[in-house]
Amino acid sequence: MKDDAVSPILTMDNLSIYHKIGKEDIPLLDQLSFTISKNERIGLIGHSGSGKSITMKAILDILPENLFISKNNPIRFHRDEHNHLVSFIPQNAQLNLNPLITCGNQLLESVDLVS
Repeated sequence: MKDDAVSPILTMDNLSIYHKIGKEDIPLLDQLSFTISKNERIGLIGHSGSGKSITMKAILDILPENLFISKNNPIRFHRDEHNHLVSFIPQNAQLNLNPLITCGNQLLESVDLVS
């Protein structure tokens, strides 16, 4: 029997995201892969323009119309309640975080909501 603590919740295999400009498809992100297991938390970090936000938007299925992911469904959720397991704080934290509450407490608040 598989250990539930290491059962994958989300698997991403070779995610590539493209920008459609006219008839041309410009690659923005190339072959990103990772797995998130139960009770695991990850954070995407990187330089501005490295693909953090579009990766999260692809996971949440909220990419703008001119962006699209590679074929073969590279993002797989392994549980029905995935909408409650994914949180996204957009890049402009000043508009999305409350300056009167510590960042840590705000992140813990989202964890408490799904626990």
